[in-house]
Amino acid sequence: MLFNSSYKGYYQYDRGMLVNIKPWSDRDGDALWRTAIGFICYGDFNLNMGLLSCIEDEPVRFPYNKDTEPELYQWARDTVSRDQVAMACAALRWGHTNLPDDTELEITVPFFLSKKHWLTPDLWLWLRKHYKLWTLLIIIQFLIIIPWNKFWRPIYRKFGTGWAGKLMYPHYSLFITAFMLAVVPDGKLTDYARKLLRKDVEDSNLVLQMLLGRWPSIFDILSYEAKSFRWNRRLDEPSDVYEPENRELEYNNIDIDLIYAALKWGYRKNI
Repeated sequence: MLFNSSYKGYYQYDRGMLVNIKPWSDRDGDALWRTAIGFICYGDFNLNMGLLSCIEDEPVRFPYNKDTEPELYQWARDTVSRDQVAMACAALRWGHTNLPDDTELEITVPFFLSKKHWLTPDLWLWLRKHYKLWTLLIIIQFLIIIPWNKFWRPIYRKFGTGWAGKLMYPHYSLFITAFMLAVVPDGKLTDYARKLLRKDVEDSNLVLQMLLGRWPSIFDILSYEAKSFRWNRRLDEPSDVYEPENRELEYNNIDIDLIYAALKWGYRKNI
């Protein structure tokens, strides 16, 4: 949802990860999450403003205009979720230079994000930059989550994304946690958390492997071909992920650009 002052609509990354203009009546809620990925890749000022315009409202909202689409505006304010907010805030803290920082972000994000969602203790700690406590809590959580996922994954594969999926810790949450961990200051606790999370990540997931401290070979990086956005999911699990059309793949570089964003992050961190 790029910043657009015309109020005729808004720009966003759509399901195929292409930038399109959308009318206010389009209920494409994941735009906040996808636009965060775009900002991590490109550091564009308009993407920065688009994210801030949603995060700094109270409650947090998706970018519908309350004058032209009041019902959708209210729907957006009522339904925004934690994963959307966490990914957007991780992007804003990514460390792009010469852009406005998020100094006031931990103050302006309210405890009740919407009618359906509120801050969990771990997200509350991270937003307020209590990073050591947050990292410790994440370690405790994943010491339980990872063994459970390994036990439950064969059942999940057999029965699919219905009831079995509800008992599986979603991989997109690990993906978001890895990006949140990427902005935490380095230390022994951070290193252990990265090593722990890496135990539930496939070797072929180049982005998460790099963010969690393991560097793939240059051959794996150069030979990767974008087919669909795979970094937030496991390929050995059932998935209803959107598969882009050939037209979208022709212009879609965001899969590969996120690899290079992770490479730049590692170079900056000297990992």
